[in-house]
Amino acid sequence: MLSQTADYALREAAAIATQHPTAPTHDQLAAATNIPPQYLYKVLQILARAGILRAARGRNGGYALARPPYTITWLDVLRAASPGRAPASTELPQPVASALARLEITLSATTLSHIAPDQSQPLTLRHPPPTPSPATAQNDWACWNARAG
Repeated sequence: MLSQTADYALREAAAIATQHPTAPTHDQLAAATNIPPQYLYKVLQILARAGILRAARGRNGGYALARPPYTITWLDVLRAASPGRAPASTELPQPVASALARLEITLSATTLSHIAPDQSQPLTLRHPPPTPSPATAQNDWACWNARAG
């Protein structure tokens, strides 16, 4: 269901969030996520350009979250890794459109702080909106498609 890049981005974000505020090195991330080193670099760069990660060079360098974990949603990570990825047609059957809208709501309401060890900040700053009605689910998906592109 997810592209390989999106899968790797989620795994990398999870690995970095679980070590927050420590900044793991490339080698530590490769070992923790079992992602090929060259692909790891590519995805780390994507997440850094999106403002999700920051890289520190040098002897004590590594990769860390660019913002507090409670401000980064799993949807942010997916959108960074898969810009513009959505079904070609927005005319989806109602059950599919509703399921995709619910998935987006869940991912936008769940932050990296849910797995980060530093729980001094609130777990969720955003409250998920109510479950969309079948009539609006298709429009919600079209809006996400427009924002992602």
